[in-house]
Amino acid sequence: MTKNTDFALKIVPEDKLLLLCARTVLESETKVKIRSLIEESLNWDYLIQRASQHRLTQLLYWNLKDFNVPETILDRLKENFEGNGRRNLLMLGELLKVLKLFGSGGITAVPYKGPVLALYAYQNLSLRQFDDLDIFVNRKDVLKVKEILVSQGYKPQFEVEGFMQRRFLKSQREYKFVNPKTNVHIEIHWQFPGVSFSFSSETKFLEDPESRTMIKVNNKEISSLSTENMFLILCIHASGHLWERLSWICDISKLIQSHEMDWEHVFEKADELGIKRVLKVSLLLAVGLFALKLPDAVLEDIKSDEKVKNLVFKVKKRIFQEGSENIFQMADVRLNIRENRSNRVKDLFNILFNPTNKEWDESSLKLILPPVSYILRFINVFKDY
Repeated sequence: MTKNTDFALKIVPEDKLLLLCARTVLESETKVKIRSLIEESLNWDYLIQRASQHRLTQLLYWNLKDFNVPETILDRLKENFEGNGRRNLLMLGELLKVLKLFGSGGITAVPYKGPVLALYAYQNLSLRQFDDLDIFVNRKDVLKVKEILVSQGYKPQFEVEGFMQRRFLKSQREYKFVNPKTNVHIEIHWQFPGVSFSFSSETKFLEDPESRTMIKVNNKEISSLSTENMFLILCIHASGHLWERLSWICDISKLIQSHEMDWEHVFEKADELGIKRVLKVSLLLAVGLFALKLPDAVLEDIKSDEKVKNLVFKVKKRIFQEGSENIFQMADVRLNIRENRSNRVKDLFNILFNPTNKEWDESSLKLILPPVSYILRFINVFKDY
């Protein structure tokens, strides 16, 4: 039995209010709790700061606008909400534009997260904040995509040629672009997990039509991931960042609430990829933080796993309790989310030695031979933490 239990974790009223407001529909019981918290002496500046930090400002305004909240606070939230809405419309328009260009070039492109997730999981483009457009393509098409984006005024994160270009495409998962005029950022992905994740097998999202679905956007249909695959990717992404942003857990909760899930298929795939514990931690976080309702059999299986419960406590502690955390504590969580020992070893090697996309961008690693870059990556990890 783990000694870590949720009653030992104290969450301040502002964070409690933020969690209650991170929903698209409020039940009567939730409204009572929100009203009770509002009547307390809240630190509104702290609440807004936390909402911004966790990318939940849109949902906070959406739900607080009908309550007796200080006018100055509502004005600040409303301004943010409306600005984000305009930005999201711009991003959606740009997504549809580049997808059309990719299609004309014979490129299979699958957008996910961003406006697609806002519409698919939240059914409202304005209720989710996103910073960029994520589009998945085949590795062989990356350079063709780059050519198209550059012709549209986008600038690549950095230039790579020859041997370093081949090494970059093999070792990394994404290439970032920005349009200086519109400030629209696009991330082109050719594999979903970060460089620190090792899989027991590879998922073919583009080759298998059953792994995708059609989503209606502005009277048009675009291809995106199926509900089950979207869920897998959201869990992998959130776990790679140790679930440090509440919006990532909220996304998972909203996706499940909005669509039917083939749970048998999901857990079979998770077992195949070696990420069953990643899924369980994500689900238990969504249950505890956002009142996600799961099938009894799924919930019983998750709650019976003491290792999962212990990891959930540690994640919640990272989110809600300030304090220093060293690299060994982070590694404890990161490595123990993998149930397979060989995957843990591979992940550890990747974390310590495999240069990240950021390091390719900001350092001279892209200009030197791999053995040296591995050593420098190892040094950078300990310098950062």
